[in-house]
Amino acid sequence: MLQRVINVGNVYAAYVFDNSYFGIASPMRVKRYRIEFEKIYDALDYHTIMADYRQYAFLNPTSFAFRLLHIGRFGDDAESEFLYPLSFAYPFYTRGNRLDNIEGYTVGEDHQYSINNVFGSRMLVANAEWRISFTGPE
Repeated sequence: MLQRVINVGNVYAAYVFDNSYFGIASPMRVKRYRIEFEKIYDALDYHTIMADYRQYAFLNPTSFAFRLLHIGRFGDDAESEFLYPLSFAYPFYTRGNRLDNIEGYTVGEDHQYSINNVFGSRMLVANAEWRISFTGPE
């Protein structure tokens, strides 16, 4: 097996806001966001932009959670073979989703989606949840 070593450097900056109010096990009232810029240089040349916005509203005794996430790689090497491709099909991004849920999914008679359609250098994910708290706030 032939292995190739590449050297890269990175510089990044982020602005983060978080005003979380936690219950016993999870956030009850939250507004948080993160905007991050990253530059990769040397053997690879690209930059990444990430924007993550989350808001949870407590509506006694339930709560509503919303998230909007964008991650994008831009530049000459944004889709390099050395980078792990981005995909929304991971449980971290969409609850209950797995990569094997995507394979063989069909829409209509002549539209076939495969696992190759969910990988790339950019993604946008939106989530909304209605939560029922069994223990309530502290």
